[in-house]
Amino acid sequence: MDRTLLKTFMEIVSAGSLLAAAERLHISQTAVTVRLQRLEQQLGCALFVRNRKGARLTPEGERFAPHAQRLLSEWQLAVDALAEPLTEQARLAVGGETSLWNPLLSGWLQWAQQQLGGVQFEACVESAETLLAKLECGELDAVLVHLPRYHSDYVVELLLEEKLLLAETPSRSGPFYLVDWGPGFREQFEASLPRTKQHRCRVNLGPLALQLMLASGGSGYFRSRVLAPYFDSGQLRRVNDAPEFSYPVYLLTRRGERSLALSQMLEGLRQQAAKEKQWQL
Repeated sequence: MDRTLLKTFMEIVSAGSLLAAAERLHISQTAVTVRLQRLEQQLGCALFVRNRKGARLTPEGERFAPHAQRLLSEWQLAVDALAEPLTEQARLAVGGETSLWNPLLSGWLQWAQQQLGGVQFEACVESAETLLAKLECGELDAVLVHLPRYHSDYVVELLLEEKLLLAETPSRSGPFYLVDWGPGFREQFEASLPRTKQHRCRVNLGPLALQLMLASGGSGYFRSRVLAPYFDSGQLRRVNDAPEFSYPVYLLTRRGERSLALSQMLEGLRQQAAKEKQWQL
């Protein structure tokens, strides 16, 4: 498929209209229209509904968009690979969810830099959905997520089982910070504490909720590894009679033969996970 057509399609998606896409591509609107028509002819369906307000995707266009983006990404990866000088140096790409970059992902990469000096690394922090999509298309060699996707092409390994503990400031004043730790936590929380803490402050990022709580008081569920130093310093205290919730971390890799560098790096990750387990409260 013509890469120019794919790029034009994605520009229309991003810009919201054929005219705006034409301005971004530095071509005429007529040229954009012709390219879109060619692409629609090849696919046998309409990709946009066009009106005076712009262009919005049809249901077929919605389904096609992630595939188009993936094809363009694969092409750029191929171009980048050819542009680099031929080398024997191994390359590994890994990723983790936002809540896992510190300390697990960062500690893993620090270990790899020290122990695997002949390997080039790429790392990214993304949503679980994005990470799994990149793993599937080969952009990543290994990912760390809280909720795995079981598939015949994946190897899923339970890396560690962290706990979510209820902590509060010494004053006990302030709101209850309900952090979005994912669907697994939400189900456990609502089942165990369906009517607890009417005054809730919902936050989708744990570090943000923790900083708010430390500054203004309150309570909330947070990872045991993160809470440990605050318990030691007396800034927070654990609510001992509150239920604990499991917060597992999974390692996903593609099934098949692994390079020596990847095998070594995964073993290093397991060592980092073992250290994390020592901090469990």
